Amino acid sequence: MLDTYSVNPSPTDGVMAHMLLTQRESRARGPSFILSEGLSSLPALPRIEVRAQRAPVTLSVEWTGPEPSWLRPALEVLVELRALPRNWNSYRALPIADRAIQVAVALLHDVMPERAPHAQIVPTAPGGVQLEWHTGGIDMEIEVEPNGEASVICEDLRTGEEWEGRFPACRNQTIAVLAGLVAPQ
Repeated sequence: MLDTYSVNPSPTDGVMAHMLLTQRESRARGPSFILSEGLSSLPALPRIEVRAQRAPVTLSVEWTGPEPSWLRPALEVLVELRALPRNWNSYRALPIADRAIQVAVALLHDVMPERAPHAQIVPTAPGGVQLEWHTGGIDMEIEVEPNGEASVICEDLRTGEEWEGRFPACRNQTIAVLAGLVAPQ
């Protein structure tokens, strides 16, 4: 369980997928990603583990129920961000903190509707990550700090309405905005 921000997923089928995403450096091709999966009947999660070593970078995510469409693309980006060295922006940026990655995955799990647009995931100089949506007249950014604390700022460009807050207090507002971005079927 994450102490700064935790989620309580509700398993749909009682089957947990184990996913391991590892970035390996290849001199000829650059980074590549290996995703290995297995199944078990363990209790509900997600449990996100970020291994401490820098190379190869490994994210281990345990998931219950169907795999959301955003999961693999998000993990690929997070593995790349986790591999960033100190001073990655040439302005003394810190490496991305494991805690920020753990909380970012937990937040996405908690607030993302299945058919919502995928978040753009970018690093922040203090060692956190930012989840962004700029679509459908909505600009929303969730910043996850290196210590795992998270805040959101949102602007509806159609109405001019703006709001901001910290998690978990702004959770329901965030879910409502993302649900509004889901295209009708």
